[in-house]
Formats: sequence, structure tokens, C-alpha cells
Amino acid sequence: MARAKKTPDYLNLPFEVYFKRMSAYGYELIYANDVSPETPDDYIGIIVRNIRSFGVTFGSANKGDGSLIYVLAGRLGDLAPNWLRFICDEDQDVRSERIYKFKIDGQAFILGDEIDADDIGNYEYGDNWEFYSCEDFSPAYLVLDADGSRVMVDSEGYCLAEDDSRIGEKPLVEFTKDELYAVDLSNNDFDDVSEEIGKYFQK
Repeated sequence: MARAKKTPDYLNLPFEVYFKRMSAYGYELIYANDVSPETPDDYIGIIVRNIRSFGVTFGSANKGDGSLIYVLAGRLGDLAPNWLRFICDEDQDVRSERIYKFKIDGQAFILGDEIDADDIGNYEYGDNWEFYSCEDFSPAYLVLDADGSRVMVDSEGYCLAEDDSRIGEKPLVEFTKDELYAVDLSNNDFDDVSEEIGKYFQK
């Protein structure tokens, strides 16, 4: 008698999250052509971009930390958390771009006054960061067991057919309220942006 096939433990297997579109915030340092920047004062400023990204994929190792539960529970919002690893996006549209002065106060990055690009002449580009916002955007689908069988489910955990219709009457992955409340994860916010860019200068 053939044994029933065991259902993979999706709550402890790597997964991917795919968004059709998201908002993103880009930050890129700029400095004068004749300068080799070493301190914050060596930079002219920082370019801040408001971006719309399309076809964005993130991944998670999902090693018992409850990250799949967190995503399926619809907890993503604000800025994508560091525990979701950015994999790629298919296209980007820069909606706006401005240049600002900035300062580093302790370990915090703080934006200053806006700079008119016509007033600064030629410049070089330095290091850059991008932070993705999940607010107002839900995943189009997730890929469970991303390193193996790659099962596609919707944002509520229902299996998807090739035409994106649901398969089955209940989610492939289920969890209790107690399991959800036990998840000790959170999203990033703009304080985390300040901290991450600020750390760049703590060398």
C-alpha cells in the first residue's frame, strides 16, 4: 500500500513574496568631482527619489521565525523589513527626485534644506540605498518551499492554478491566533532609514 505523501512544513521552509508594484524611496550620496569623500562634510548632499517599482520579489529563509505567518496575516506595511531579502525588480519609474543637504547627529541621518541642482555644478555619485514600502500594496502571490517544489499561493495562502484562480476550499498554510501573536517580527520605518544610513558613516 502506497504511503500518503507528506505535506512539506511550509512554515519552516524558504519562501518568496512577489508584488506587482510597490513604492520605494531611494537615497544616493553625491560629492564634488575633485573630492574623495571620507566624512559627511565631504558630500554635497544626497539625492532623494520617490520611485514606483514593478515586479518586485523578496525572499525569506523562514527558519522558524514566523515570517511566513507574518506575511500571510497581512502584517506587512510601512517599509519592508530587513528580514525580507530583496531579490530583484523588473522595472522602476522615478516619480520625483530632489537633492538635500544632510547631517549625521550621533548615529542618526537627518535631512536638511533642499538644494537647487543648478547651483552645484558637476558631481559624482556615491553609495546608495533603497527602501520599499508595502503600505497600500498586497503581495500578488507567494512561492512556498522556494528552494524545492515552489508552490504558488495567494496572499491568504490559497493554492493558485496557472490562471491565478484558487485551488481548494481552505488555505494550504494555516496557523492559529496564538501562533500569530507569538511572532516577534516587525516592519521598518523611517527611523530605521535614518539609522541605516547613519551607520554608513560610523566607520
